[in-house]
Amino acid sequence: MKKPFMLISIMFLVALLGCTKNEIRGNGEVITLDINEAREFIDEKRTGLLYIKSPYQSREKEEAYYIEELESISKKEKLNILLFDTSQYNGDHTELGLKQHSRTLAFYQKGEIKAELDFSNLSKEQIPAAIHTFIESIRNEYY
Repeated sequence: MKKPFMLISIMFLVALLGCTKNEIRGNGEVITLDINEAREFIDEKRTGLLYIKSPYQSREKEEAYYIEELESISKKEKLNILLFDTSQYNGDHTELGLKQHSRTLAFYQKGEIKAELDFSNLSKEQIPAAIHTFIESIRNEYY
């Protein structure tokens, strides 16, 4: 009787630990989403970090810097950050279900924004620390 109970208890613990895994963990990549993937992210109520890239060419230089910083921190922290380039969509990206503005990094949990970092209000020097603090606050609050 003790053996089956012990086996069931171990299986329950393994299942429980699997349910509480950190959903923003990954291979340390910035992954570009196409339009369908961006729509699926919201429709399927996924969890993750999503950056919305501005469609304006005048912001290309600063966007390149933002993405470089996102790539750097994603590698260091071993997490994946999703990127949607709004220039590939002719309409308003909010029509896809994305509720955040361009030049923002948002944390979605089950398809809903839980936290957002607006890069447009930050200087170049503030960006790395702001991203790090944002990710740490997500980990502390949601994991």
